[in-house]
Amino acid sequence: YIFANLPYVPLGYSVSPEVHKEPEIAIYADSQGLDLVTKLAPQAFKSLKKGGLVFIESLPEQQDDITEIYTKAGLRFDKKAGLVLVFVKH
Repeated sequence: YIFANLPYVPLGYSVSPEVHKEPEIAIYADSQGLDLVTKLAPQAFKSLKKGGLVFIESLPEQQDDITEIYTKAGLRFDKKAGLVLVFVKH
């Protein structure tokens, strides 16, 4: 399993006050928040065994793009649970 709670908030995105207590590097990412999420896709495919799962937290408006990125990397969308997407290596 890979559990990824990477920085995924786009720069300039409005966040709740409690989020401001966290270091910016832990919250914000380039490329509309998808920079590190995108870099993880081929690494996840390479690292996972068949049937392995990757869990990725994201904003709802990023989920279609993330699904496309991970599908192109060879992983199959499995399910969505709130802010978390799950992909499986088949």
